[in-house]
Amino acid sequence: MILLVAVATIASATITWKVGRDHDQSREADRMRSLGFGVRPTPLWTLDVKRLTDEPGAVLLSAPETLDQTYGFGSVMDSPTHIIAAVARPEQPDLSTGPKVGDVTLVGIDRQNGSVDWRSPVGRVDHCTDRVAATVVGCWTDRRIAFVDTSNGRVLRTEETDFSISYVDIIDGTAFVDGLKDAGKRRTLIFTAAPVGSSVERFRRTIEVRGTDARVAEIRPSSNAFTVSDTVGGVPQYINTAYDLDSGAARFSADGDLRFVGNGMFLADSFARRTKFLLRGDGSRVTTLPGAATNAFASPITTDASFVPTIVGTAVHDPDTGARLWSDPVLEWNTSPQSTTRAVVGSVLVVASPVERALVGLEVRTGRRLWTTPWPNAYFVSDTATDGTHLIVGDNTGMHSVRVSDGRVLWNVRLPTVESTPPGISGTGDGDILVNGLRGNISVWRARKEPVS
Repeated sequence: MILLVAVATIASATITWKVGRDHDQSREADRMRSLGFGVRPTPLWTLDVKRLTDEPGAVLLSAPETLDQTYGFGSVMDSPTHIIAAVARPEQPDLSTGPKVGDVTLVGIDRQNGSVDWRSPVGRVDHCTDRVAATVVGCWTDRRIAFVDTSNGRVLRTEETDFSISYVDIIDGTAFVDGLKDAGKRRTLIFTAAPVGSSVERFRRTIEVRGTDARVAEIRPSSNAFTVSDTVGGVPQYINTAYDLDSGAARFSADGDLRFVGNGMFLADSFARRTKFLLRGDGSRVTTLPGAATNAFASPITTDASFVPTIVGTAVHDPDTGARLWSDPVLEWNTSPQSTTRAVVGSVLVVASPVERALVGLEVRTGRRLWTTPWPNAYFVSDTATDGTHLIVGDNTGMHSVRVSDGRVLWNVRLPTVESTPPGISGTGDGDILVNGLRGNISVWRARKEPVS
């Protein structure tokens, strides 16, 4: 009895100490505040590929795509709880591309220290979804999908399909899957929707297509719509059709690109007539936009604003009505491999102009130029991230912090690059930055903190 009392007393003291320590640490954390992206962050850790797997010869793959082969370097995905890597062992050499790999394992990496929290074998897959939706990622090959909870690595379900999968997307807990199925001379597009944790389909659409290739191009539940691109050849080369998501009924078609823009509108490109149209959700025309149909639509990569406009060519439009607000030649991006429009933060639209070799801040509703910051490498500006006040800009030299209110550069960090390829950068509002560099140059940085006065 005396021994039991002693053990209980020690256990109670241990629990009391731990609770008291956790409480003190919580109070200490409450007394600290993040400095955000305004101060040079601290590197937390750099990825050690050798720690990801115990399988001899396994390598890091380029997630979320190209998971069936390796080129000698890789990239990772971001999720709310973990950094997600994909690893596999090369099996079959391929002189024309990279060596083919075998079964893939997803790895959950602790955001704080880079340690491995879980490993989840998903078999042979070619792709994973572009983004982690909440904490779920889907990975697939021609006829098979696996859904994984990235918070703990648990496989939620696997599914075999009766059609060749083209793409998988996860939106608000629903897995959308599309692909092609041949039946004699008929080719049909199959489009399904089901909860990520269930194989019970919410709907299954069967759409007859004319061309050699067809796919679901975009899905937007907020507009109750999806679009299908059907490659038919000739003039026009392909037809895009908007469908009602709930009923599957066709709304209208366009002889060229068809993109969701703004809030419930579409941008249609007529390649034959070299004309663009802003359309309402039912296909009725809002306005006609003459000009070349290529490289027409620019969508800001990073947004932290109540008003995000629709940008077509050099013109800015209201996202609800399509009304033209203003225009500026600095928005022209045919000279750049990607859109010049990088971010909308607060009331500022930030543009990276290869022509002016500068970052430019414009008032988003009026187009008034607020500031111009020389940026010789504007052509190479890629990803951006924001904390609502500052913008992290990635280019072929590294990452840089720009104060959005006046364009002032606050700090620079040089990063390893490969053949002038900018690293991928993603960030969170509380100051975490994931640097997704080539050849395994992957690291996580954290904003510095200061005591709350």
